Amino acid sequence: MIPAFQEARIRTGVLVDTNLLILYLVGLSNRSRIPRFKRTQIYSEGDFDLLRALLGPAKALYTT
Repeated sequence: MIPAFQEARIRTGVLVDTNLLILYLVGLSNRSRIPRFKRTQIYSEGDFDLLRALLGPAKALYTT
């Protein structure tokens, strides 16, 4: 990732689409529900891992 982007993400926060926010919340609460939950069936646990790595250092999360 570009270092300037990483710094900005940590400092100001990240705008997250609602579908990805649902994936993030379901994965945080119970990772094994991702393939069984209606709105997250199209995602895998690997997708959650990637999203968690991207959103983890963010100061704030904003949604649409």
